[in-house]
Amino acid sequence: MSSVSSSGSSYWRRILESFSLNQPLPMPTDQQPLLLALSAAQGSGKSTLCQKLQQQWQQQGLKVAVVSLDDYYLDRAERQVLAQLVHPLCLQRGVPGTHHSGQLIDDLLAFLRGQAVAWRRFDKGTEQSYLDTPVQADIVLLEGWCLGLPAQPDEDLRQAINQLERQHDPQLIWRRWVNQHLAGDYAQLNALAAELVWLQAPDWATVCRWRSQQEEALWQKGQGQNPAELAEFMLYFERLTRFSPVLTSIADCRLQLGPERQWLQLSSRSSPH
Repeated sequence: MSSVSSSGSSYWRRILESFSLNQPLPMPTDQQPLLLALSAAQGSGKSTLCQKLQQQWQQQGLKVAVVSLDDYYLDRAERQVLAQLVHPLCLQRGVPGTHHSGQLIDDLLAFLRGQAVAWRRFDKGTEQSYLDTPVQADIVLLEGWCLGLPAQPDEDLRQAINQLERQHDPQLIWRRWVNQHLAGDYAQLNALAAELVWLQAPDWATVCRWRSQQEEALWQKGQGQNPAELAEFMLYFERLTRFSPVLTSIADCRLQLGPERQWLQLSSRSSPH
């Protein structure tokens, strides 16, 4: 992997700069459990990056767990209840409010106390979750597409951003429900991380293209969503993905990605952008 330009200082920045230069990753400065969060849009490569960092740190003698927000999805039966009680759009997994956020917070707090944790894993094929073998870790890498995002101002919710919102949420019930979760349990979740890095995609069109590339692997197996289904699926994520530049002033570190996911620039929040 080629090196990237960088400025400022943060632990995440030092990690990613070392990784890009194929150098040993910086070790934590103390013996306390360390929670590092990574936020990136769908198809950005966040899961792959976390797995590679996990492997390299483990080679350096650390115990590292990778935890995905996706693994804490509510199962379909639970989302069906939300669809009946709150809004039909709640049936689609992915947006804030469709995760076992309270359980994830409890699990992360247990990790930070030094306890072994049986992390949840979610099978997207069967829509069922299970508990992994309990493990202790020195570092947890928590990755998710909406980590770090704050709630939007209510006035920003009033203008529908796409056809899904215009046709199915004219009274803003679903948008406000998602926003309430961002202001509540997801804010509590975000506060637990020692640092947050944001992988910044070039634009929404690129995110959709990247997500389509992910689906192509499933198409070859006769699985996954067809192009029309995928286009509709992405509408659920458009609002918050377009809102994500707010992370420029929130994330401790920002990694700008090029159109083919190449690393362009690392910067820290304290440095000029």
